[in-house]
Amino acid sequence: MPINTKHLFVLRHAKSSWAHPDLADHDRPLNKRGLRNGPQMAHRLALYLQQNQIPQPHLLSSTAARAKHTAQYVQETLQLPPEKISHQPSLYMAAPHQILQLVQGTPAQHQALLLVGHNPGLTDFVNAMAQVAIENIPTAGLAHLHLQVGHWHQAAFGMATLQHYDYPKKAPQ
Repeated sequence: MPINTKHLFVLRHAKSSWAHPDLADHDRPLNKRGLRNGPQMAHRLALYLQQNQIPQPHLLSSTAARAKHTAQYVQETLQLPPEKISHQPSLYMAAPHQILQLVQGTPAQHQALLLVGHNPGLTDFVNAMAQVAIENIPTAGLAHLHLQVGHWHQAAFGMATLQHYDYPKKAPQ
């Protein structure tokens, strides 16, 4: 893999439950569909990484319960060590420029980065990075952006290429 290649994965948390209206938004768990789709998409990500010879990503997750649970599926499936995972309060409901700042702060030794967060920020971020028009990344939706940079701090809006886009209702390829 060329040294000037970075792989950025964006994963929206799996479907959350609204069964307890008194529960704070940050604390909402996954619902039955989320509990099904989270592992499904983690396995599809693992297969994609293997097929494309992409190294294990460094994982940044929102601190919201639904995002942490989704990230846990990825961690278990990819067998990521704890030092490859960071929970970021600023990813909770982050705007695109806040997400970009997190990406830019990633150490250069990481060739791949996976963000687990929320809409509308994630969809807007992917659209701004790759200059695409995805209407809405669905829950458990995954986007792979390819960047021709040597260091994450060089990442900027408009400079990524959308390599892959997957979501639970899409037929596996």
